[in-house]
Amino acid sequence: MSLSILIVDDEPDVGELFRQRFRREVRQGLYVLHFAYSAEEALEKLDTGVRPQLNRHSHVRVRAGHPPVEQAVRHVRLHEAGNQRR
Repeated sequence: MSLSILIVDDEPDVGELFRQRFRREVRQGLYVLHFAYSAEEALEKLDTGVRPQLNRHSHVRVRAGHPPVEQAVRHVRLHEAGNQRR
């Protein structure tokens, strides 16, 4: 089963760095990488079915003072909490 990862950054070069770093794992089907270039785009992806998986190894980094990003993180955490209750 593939691990779904959503990377959100307004710099397109960051996406290319992730693609290069994890190209082998993506090719092997271990990871599925999704990219959003704004918090709003990340929320749209979450609303249309992209489901990044959080676990004890997950890393979520939020820059302070970016309410849309904080909203996206809350959305993911609420979704994950709902899945853990099932």
